[in-house]
Amino acid sequence: MAHFFAAIDPDPARRAVIRDAVIGRLKELSDLKIGSTVVGNAIAVWAMLDGAPQDQAMVPGAVGVLLGESIPRGEGRRRTARDRLDEWAAAASPSGLPRHDGFSLFLRLSEDAVGVQPDLLGIFPVFHTVCDGTRMVSSSPWLLAAHLGFRMTVDP
Repeated sequence: MAHFFAAIDPDPARRAVIRDAVIGRLKELSDLKIGSTVVGNAIAVWAMLDGAPQDQAMVPGAVGVLLGESIPRGEGRRRTARDRLDEWAAAASPSGLPRHDGFSLFLRLSEDAVGVQPDLLGIFPVFHTVCDGTRMVSSSPWLLAAHLGFRMTVDP
């Protein structure tokens, strides 16, 4: 199993507290290897089994994190995080991004944005919310609760 969390928060102190709280929660799942990255106001934290496929790449102004194996429909070659960043750069809009098979999730972080693209079947759950000016996306509400303002309630 893999977990991810990403957030955008202009307050660096609050961003650090949230990141540390997410890492603390993920450490409770002791068998997972934890990774993280920061780009401007955006942070990402993820945890996967040691040896599970993951990749990270940087281009000017953005970082890409690929969890799992990403294979475009009808092709046999797996994509890297750099390949996925190039796809995002070439797409006119997120709806123009190619869809990928495989069990994967791609995160693209820039100064003030986080993009998330799950695999074609959407096996990775994706939850999102905004709390006190912090925009968050995660594989679990449990990780969203690392933000002190998060309340686990249904939003009708």
